[in-house]
Amino acid sequence: MKLSSTGIQTLECVLKRHPGIRNNVTSDCFQIRRIEPKNDACNDKLQNGHVKMKTIALSVDPYMRCMLDPDHPQLGEYLSPMELSQPLSGGGVGLVTESKHEHFPTGTIAVVPFQGYPWKTRTVLDANDRALNLRPVTFDQRPTLDLGVLGMPGVTSYFCMLSAGNPKKNDTVIVSGAAGACGSLAGQLAKRKGAHVIGICGTDEKCNVLTSYLNYDQAINYKSTTFHQDLIEAVPNGVDVYMDNVGGEISDLILPLMNPNGRVPICGQISNYNKDIKYMEMVSEEGVSDPQTRKLLKENNVDRKRFLVLDYENEWEEAMVELSQMVMNGEIVIPETIDTNTFDPGQAFVDMMNGGNIGKASYVHPDFVGEWDQERMLIRENKSDADIKRIWRW
Repeated sequence: MKLSSTGIQTLECVLKRHPGIRNNVTSDCFQIRRIEPKNDACNDKLQNGHVKMKTIALSVDPYMRCMLDPDHPQLGEYLSPMELSQPLSGGGVGLVTESKHEHFPTGTIAVVPFQGYPWKTRTVLDANDRALNLRPVTFDQRPTLDLGVLGMPGVTSYFCMLSAGNPKKNDTVIVSGAAGACGSLAGQLAKRKGAHVIGICGTDEKCNVLTSYLNYDQAINYKSTTFHQDLIEAVPNGVDVYMDNVGGEISDLILPLMNPNGRVPICGQISNYNKDIKYMEMVSEEGVSDPQTRKLLKENNVDRKRFLVLDYENEWEEAMVELSQMVMNGEIVIPETIDTNTFDPGQAFVDMMNGGNIGKASYVHPDFVGEWDQERMLIRENKSDADIKRIWRW
C-alpha cells in the first residue's frame, strides 16, 4: 500500500454528548474534529516500542452502546465509559507508517482486535501494550476480517454456538439477530453440525441473504404481522438451541417453544440496550417476563444462561486457526457492511444500531477500498452518485 502520511492533518471522532440511557444514539452525539498539528502525537518523534499508523478500518459494535453513558447500568466488569470530548475507541486496523518496534516494520497492516484503537485517521500506539493485543492482520487483502470473523465476533459466535449451544445433528436451532456479525456466522457453524437452522431478522432483504447465501434453512422477519404464527409453524418439533442476541419480545415468543434439555446461550440483548436495567437482571431467571415461561423452562431443564466469551480465552487461538481455515477454504461466507464515506465512524455506529448492517459493520477509510477485490464488492446504497456511503462486501 503506497500511501503517504506527510502533510496530512489528523481527524478524530469524539463523544460530544451522552445520549441518555433510555434514548437512541443519534449522530449528533459525535463530533469530528481536526487535531492541531502542534498537538498531534503523529508529528512528534516516535518513542521506542511505538508505531505510527494510518487508519484503515474502525469497528462499530453493539457492546459500545453502554459505554456512551457513564452511569449506564449495563457497564460490565470489563467495560469503561467513554469520556466527553475525547476520541472514542474500539477495535481498529491500521497501516504502520513509521515504526520503532522490530515486530511491526513500516508497511505492516496491524489490528487492535477489541479495545484501544482510537477513532482517528492517524494514531500512535504502544506496540508493547498487552491490553491492545496489537498483531499483524491475518489476510492483508481483507484486513477487516480481523475485526469480525477472525476477531471478537468470530470467537464469540464460535464458542456461543458450538460450546454453549452444542447443536447436534437434526437439532432445531434458532438464531436471533441472525444477519448481524455474530448471527451470520453462528448459523453457518450450526449447519456444519447437521442442525436445522432458522434465522430471525428485521427485513425481507436480510431473510433472503440468510437463506440464499448463509446456508440458513429458514428465515423469518420479526416485523411481519404474522411473525408469531410463522415462528410456530417453523418449529413443529420445538427448539433445541436458541442463540439469543436480542432479548425482548422476540425471546418472549421463542422461549416457550424450547424442548426439554434445550440450550439458550444469551450472547446479547440489543433490544434492551436503551433501557435502564442491569445486564445481569436481563439474563437472570427473573429476566424472563412471563411466570409461566419461567416455570416451563425450569420443568424442562432448559439451560438458559449468560454467555461470556472471556470464559473461553485460553481457547481463542485454536478457534481462530480453525475459522481462518474455513475462510481460506471457502467453507463459510462472511458478509460485511462497511461505511466508506468521509470520516464519520459515529454515523456508522448509529446505522449499525438501527439495523442497517448485514454481517460485521465497520468504517473503512476510502483510500484503502480501491485496493480490495472489486469482484467481491456490491454497492448497496447511494447508487447514483460518487459519494458511495455503504458497501456490502463478501
